[in-house]
Amino acid sequence: MANICFICDHSLSHGDTVVVERGLQTLKDASVNRGDGHIGYLKNVNTVTIHVHCRKDYIRKSSIMAFKRRRDEATLRALLETIIKAAEARRRINILVLLIERNPPDTQINFLKPGKGKLETRIYIHLLALEIIPTIRSAYFYMQSLEVIQQLR
Repeated sequence: MANICFICDHSLSHGDTVVVERGLQTLKDASVNRGDGHIGYLKNVNTVTIHVHCRKDYIRKSSIMAFKRRRDEATLRALLETIIKAAEARRRINILVLLIERNPPDTQINFLKPGKGKLETRIYIHLLALEIIPTIRSAYFYMQSLEVIQQLR
């Protein structure tokens, strides 16, 4: 990746470039926040040459939020398309199976439990689902739903 900017995947011969050494930790933190997988590359280098404008955009908090929002919207769109296809095909699928299958393994799945009476509305972090995924994946209903999902693609 010596002649290519790891952020935009374009040649470094076009545009202004910067050699990042001291700010490498900032790039690593931005990669972890984005969840884009570049951290694997950044862990193995001491310096990295990238475009100046790519660096600025990559570490900007508003750009990170926009990146996450676009990724989440794409995931939700794909999930909804699968549900619609299943409904059109008159197939039953399990929503939890879709959430597990359509997201990366390290994704944190949250559920909103609306409050009733004096109880407040709460967000539950569904880490239990991530812990029991191997059990869920071996379950019969999961295999049936996964088969339907694969047929609909």
